Parts: sequence; C-alpha cells; structure tokens
Amino acid sequence: AGRERFEAVVFVAASPTRTAAGSALGQWVQRTAVIVEPDGRSQAEDVAQALSDAGVSVTEVVWT
Repeated sequence: AGRERFEAVVFVAASPTRTAAGSALGQWVQRTAVIVEPDGRSQAEDVAQALSDAGVSVTEVVWT
C-alpha cells in the first residue's frame, strides 16, 4: 500500500474497534484502501458504510 501512496489501509475484520480506528484515521488521510479477507466478506458492506458515515473516502477495495 505504501508503494502506491496510500496513507491508510483498513482491514475488514470482525472487530468494531478496527473499523473505528480506520474511521478515526480517515480525517487525516486522503487515500484509504480497504482490504477484505475471505472471512470478512460478509462484513465488507457494513465496514464501507461505517467509513462513509465517518467521512472517509475509500479510494480502493482489495478482495483477497
């Protein structure tokens, strides 16, 4: 992610704390990538919505 000049990478996880941390980081960065791992696919939409509600602009989503 650093090589492509992303400032924040958010991993979709079963943890609301991680999503909140990604939302908090979003206020200081302009390029945010969301990484969706196989076991987090069912939560991807909820995480994207939470980030959007927090004003975070997701630049790229990567499905692993």
